[in-house]
Amino acid sequence: MSNVVNVGGLTLGAGRPVLCVPLTGRNRAQILAQAAGLPACTQMAEWRADYDEEIPDAAAVCETGRLLQGVLRERGIPMLFTCRSPKEGGYAELSDEAFGALYREVLRSGFAGLVDVEYGREAVRGEILREAKRCAAVSIVSYHDTERTGAEEVLAEKLRAMEAAGGDVVKLAVTPREPADVAVLLKVSAQAEGFLSVPRIVISMGEMGVPSRIFAETFGSAVTFASAGEASAPGQLPAERLAELLEEFHR
Repeated sequence: MSNVVNVGGLTLGAGRPVLCVPLTGRNRAQILAQAAGLPACTQMAEWRADYDEEIPDAAAVCETGRLLQGVLRERGIPMLFTCRSPKEGGYAELSDEAFGALYREVLRSGFAGLVDVEYGREAVRGEILREAKRCAAVSIVSYHDTERTGAEEVLAEKLRAMEAAGGDVVKLAVTPREPADVAVLLKVSAQAEGFLSVPRIVISMGEMGVPSRIFAETFGSAVTFASAGEASAPGQLPAERLAELLEEFHR
């Protein structure tokens, strides 16, 4: 049975999934404008800092983060900080050393209640996760495969490995090549209730994988992502539309 994680007035891992909207601005002005214009249904904002031209300038990123925190705090929206690498579908080409240094400064600045840490960053992952605990931030250990889904046992083992790595939440996002791949992923997500003790986020990306976003609650996913303008991943629905669907299929 998965434990729950509480952050910013939200509960991850119980009941309806949290609707998270990414911020994908290329500069400070765009990022803050996007935050000010988030739709009313937004429950969490993911700052995709890998889109930001300031990367890897940690001081500039943290200044933007503090300003962004002020905008979001007025609306009661917690922030998830993410700096995604190209191999996992992002844009920040950072060495492990630079990635670790950036995350240390972000965590110590305290503007983000949650941070996404790629499972593949073995060289610095443990250090970042320990720093997150010291700074009382929720860590999401994530893995993204932009080419395939993989076998059922491989997916289950990846979830177990991310929990073992020390994440407060684990995130698995994969790409289907056929409808059966979506079914495999959702089966693993449902079964994970029996072998994980942390909340999970499970996503099948692309148009074929849209059901994984709509039926996130049914299969135990704690967060589902939607767009408000530019999508940060293939298959994201507009936030208002996804909110309607989540309400319609709420158990």
